[in-house]
Amino acid sequence: MGMLDMKITQDMLNYWKKTIPSNQFVYYALDDSLEGTLYHPSATSIGPYAFQCCDKLTTINLPLVIDIETYAFRNCTSLTNISLPLATNIGQYAFQQCSNLTSINLPLATSTGQYAFAECRSLTSVELPSATSIKPYAFQYCSNLTSINFPLATNIYAYAFQNCTKLTNINLPLATNIGQYAFQQCSNLTSINLPLATSIEAYTFQNCSKLTNISLPLVTSFENAVFQSCSRLTTVTLGSNLSFIATNAFSSCMALTTINVMGDENCTTAQTLQALDPSVYNNATIVYNYTPPESE
Repeated sequence: MGMLDMKITQDMLNYWKKTIPSNQFVYYALDDSLEGTLYHPSATSIGPYAFQCCDKLTTINLPLVIDIETYAFRNCTSLTNISLPLATNIGQYAFQQCSNLTSINLPLATSTGQYAFAECRSLTSVELPSATSIKPYAFQYCSNLTSINFPLATNIYAYAFQNCTKLTNINLPLATNIGQYAFQQCSNLTSINLPLATSIEAYTFQNCSKLTNISLPLVTSFENAVFQSCSRLTTVTLGSNLSFIATNAFSSCMALTTINVMGDENCTTAQTLQALDPSVYNNATIVYNYTPPESE
């Protein structure tokens, strides 16, 4: 194929030795020497394993594709750009280990399968404005990803962004559930916006060593090691209904000095804190009846 743009033809489909409807690619592209741009004007579905390990593909332009199934482009290590304007479903492992992919814009995708973009180590930006959930391991080890903004996401599953070591900003205005280890080892994380989060599972922010403050006004429990080794965390702002704090939730948070409580000394959060040995929260000062500024 050389380096010219590649239009999928029936001859090519026959070469891949499959009888395939004109609007679908299904299973194993047997010719892994395919190069350049993958283009098809009418395909609506990419089946499992279709282009896995086609390591000379650089660009995908599939304007009518709706479904990207499992492993479809896994380990396409030269892929740098994808255009999938109508894709709504991204299957598990679909783009895993596409190590040169730098950006993602999937305006209609409502969910990502587990490991969908894991180990895309050149990925710096992600736009998923319609996504309502991010499945387990979806962006794990995307070590150059710097910020995420999923305005409609309500569920962030376990390990979703673990070891995204350049991630600095999280904006999840509608997220209510954050799974275990979701942001563990995000060592450059400095800003978090989770105003509606009610559930933060174990180890979620463990070793986020540059995080200095966090506001979680609706969270009802802090599970094991949720902030363990957040060594620069100084201030935590809580609502009035926090009913459980694991004894190691703030382990090794040696800079923690202030816990703001948006309730009085008789609220549920106050009673939860008062029942603990103060060493659990580094003997931090508790400020009751706290009113956050509008920018917080």
